[in-house]
Amino acid sequence: MRALCYSVILLSGVALAAPAAAASPAAPSSERQMVTKIARSAARVARSYRRVRHLHEPLIKNCYNDKLTLIRGHQHLARRDLKRLEAARRGGRSHLPAKVRLSRAFLQVTMAEREARQCRWLLGLSPGTNGRTVVKVQVHRSIPRGDPTAR
Repeated sequence: MRALCYSVILLSGVALAAPAAAASPAAPSSERQMVTKIARSAARVARSYRRVRHLHEPLIKNCYNDKLTLIRGHQHLARRDLKRLEAARRGGRSHLPAKVRLSRAFLQVTMAEREARQCRWLLGLSPGTNGRTVVKVQVHRSIPRGDPTAR
């Protein structure tokens, strides 16, 4: 006899019960796929950061570094939650908070990777950092040459 789990959803004071399969084999692989995709996102952003690391553009390097730090933090949390989720499943329990945190980390990493793609548009926006900046100043004729503070 097959055991069924019931998931209870509380909507505006009314509890609805729906039968759910007891640990389907596809569910653990989807969480593993999320963690794998998070690792791939971290690798892509790290590769992009290595490409611009030699540039003297502090805005773009800071942007990539910020996104990479965010992604690596979520990657660490996702791995931890995956371990907790797998341990709970081995024990026959459901660990919904870990699954929610894992899904949230995946979404945060997806957004951070999209934002990291925008970092390359900052190239050339930081003033005077590439060593080739030329400043031309035109002084009005009425202003005397020399240092006005010198006596």
